Amino acid sequence: MTIRSLAVRGPLGNAVVRVELAPSPALPPGTKLVRYYHMRYSQTSGWTNRGSATAMDWHLAAF
Repeated sequence: MTIRSLAVRGPLGNAVVRVELAPSPALPPGTKLVRYYHMRYSQTSGWTNRGSATAMDWHLAAF
């Protein structure tokens, strides 16, 4: 799996991350190539995944 692009919107305490994967024959058929995640950053634990997000969350996230 190869990440084609990675972008973050919103403040570090409540960011939305957009990950775009490059097409690959190793990926199962029907795999979504664009995924969104809610992420949080802490100085003690670093980045943590709070769960999946939607494209709407991405577009509404503050810059």
